[in-house]
Parts: sequence; C-alpha cells; structure tokens
Amino acid sequence: MVSTRSYEAGAFGIRSAMSCAAARTPCSSRRPTSPSTDSQSPRPPARPGGSGGISPEETGLTASAGVSFNKSPAKIALEQNKPDGLTVITPQEADAFLENLPVGRFFGVGPVTAARMERLRIRTGGDRRHRSPA
Repeated sequence: MVSTRSYEAGAFGIRSAMSCAAARTPCSSRRPTSPSTDSQSPRPPARPGGSGGISPEETGLTASAGVSFNKSPAKIALEQNKPDGLTVITPQEADAFLENLPVGRFFGVGPVTAARMERLRIRTGGDRRHRSPA
C-alpha cells in the first residue's frame, strides 16, 4: 500500500492508499522505498540545538498538515496553509471555523453542487447551518 506520495510521483498517477501492484505499472523504472522501522538504520547527523535530520532548506521539500477531531474538518484544515503549514481545528473552534467557510471548500462539494447551492443562496457553512430543512 502506498502510504504517502510526493508531487513527483503524482505526475505518474500515483496516489496515497494505492496498492503497490497498481503503483508499479506507471513507475516500472522507479524503485519503491519501504518505511524504516529499524532503530539501527542510518540517520542524518543531529543538528546543533537538538533538531535532527535534514532541513527543509536543504531538500526543498515542504509538508502541510491539517489536524482536527474528525476527517472532514481535518481535510479542510489541510488546505488552509499550503504549502508548509499546520492548521489545527479543535471541537470548540469548529463551529466558528465552518461558519464563514465557502461551501465549495467543504470536502465532497464539487463545482456542480456548489453552483446549485449558490442558486439557493447557500454560500457558507453558516448559510447551510441556518437554513431550515426542506
């Protein structure tokens, strides 16, 4: 199973959660790597000040993370500070965060649904929340 993928691998059609067998076909000339769980595996030398590993400045790589109490706000949070950002949405912050969020930013709402909601004057999470059920 592909646990993570880089933007470069994405250009070959590789996705996270794709089976390794399916990933091998478009990348037959590439060698997959396995996550290291061996505590004796070589690691880059520690940096002064206690930070270990290679710096983002040296690799040019970035990482973004969205953290929340369930999948949907975590996916939305992930998109907030790309590239190289961290967004945390706690249960206490969720209502305020989602209140002004455009409906097109909600996970699973595509352009067609967003356009339909716009015609109904539902533009934000707050508009949807305050709308009475039909």
